[in-house]
Amino acid sequence: MPATLTYNSLVSDMQTYSERSDANFVAQIPRLVMMAENRIATEAHILGYLTPMTGGLLVGQYAISKPNFWRETVSMNFTDANGNANQILPRSYEYCRNYWPNPNATKPPRYYADYDFNNWLIAPSCDQNYTYEILCYVRQQPLDTATQTNWLTLNAPQLLVAACLLEAQLWIKNFDRLQFWQAQYDRALAAFTAEDHARDADRNVVIRQNG
Repeated sequence: MPATLTYNSLVSDMQTYSERSDANFVAQIPRLVMMAENRIATEAHILGYLTPMTGGLLVGQYAISKPNFWRETVSMNFTDANGNANQILPRSYEYCRNYWPNPNATKPPRYYADYDFNNWLIAPSCDQNYTYEILCYVRQQPLDTATQTNWLTLNAPQLLVAACLLEAQLWIKNFDRLQFWQAQYDRALAAFTAEDHARDADRNVVIRQNG
């Protein structure tokens, strides 16, 4: 059976690579893993974090709740009564409020903005019920003893291990190894970023067929 990184094996690897198994270090590992996951989510725009979410818009609605662990919005659209997808375009909060100052007036949505970290604002307020689809970057479900695997452990274990050990060197102040693990993290991150940039290019290529 192929080897798979899990939360428990990650905890063990961190002790082995850091040559630390004392109680203080072991107690800190869950926080170090959390810091590493946040580092990756902040610095990596990779396909594994790209998540489509769907839902319903109601008449008069002008705000949509963001998913847990949201990081960045890519696109938003709603489906009209004819089954056509209509793009909702990104604008600033101020633009949306100036464009549609009365939230009680309704019309098909045209623009969206960050309302706050947990919600989007849409303008105009919905004139009828719609379904929406939003594509956004979302941090993976955090690892712990109950959640042993996620996209990172299955698809990017080298990136996760390097990020965890980088955080570990910072905590134990092992600056001799800090540069090494920073380089390992940077290398893994660059590889995944390049791979996803290639996919982005593929999405924009128009394939012409003869005949």
